[in-house]
Amino acid sequence: MSARVKTPAIVLPDATKAAEYVLRAIRQGGASHRVLELVHLRASQLNGGDAHVPTGTFSAGKAGQTDERRQHVGAWRDAPFYTGSERAALALTEAVVQVPDRPGQAVPDEIWDEAADHFDERQLAAIILMTATTAFLNRLPAATEGPGAGPLAAPVDPDAGSTSQHGDVTTKTSATQAASHGDHGERAERGD
Repeated sequence: MSARVKTPAIVLPDATKAAEYVLRAIRQGGASHRVLELVHLRASQLNGGDAHVPTGTFSAGKAGQTDERRQHVGAWRDAPFYTGSERAALALTEAVVQVPDRPGQAVPDEIWDEAADHFDERQLAAIILMTATTAFLNRLPAATEGPGAGPLAAPVDPDAGSTSQHGDVTTKTSATQAASHGDHGERAERGD
């Protein structure tokens, strides 16, 4: 199937720049790269982001997630290999993605409170932004019937000086940006 039009992020290049700024802000939030990649993968699965699931699986592996953990992220509630903080992030991700599916409170207090027990305000903001941005970018190829593209189609490798090709978009991460996006653990893992 051919695309109806080029991806909107290519037609309107400032949209790509905006997404890159959001991605940079997400990485500066202090949530670990491993958690953010699980969030991205799960949000892509829930959104039917067929172009994003394979790249999300790949980038989660680059972030240190094992094959077993990547393969079972859709069944995280029953799988034994996720930490409490990862479970809280995945529950929050599902609640945010599924907001239109339930009446009343968008994110139930029990899900929010559990996430807040594991993540500080900046980390929670990063997780929510990763979920929302992934959902946004999952909808681009759905609307245009084209391949997934944009900075989060395959999140930028946080290693210093990396350059990644994502569909029609090349994203470059400088050593300075990479250093500011370091892998900060959750409060539970830091002992806060």
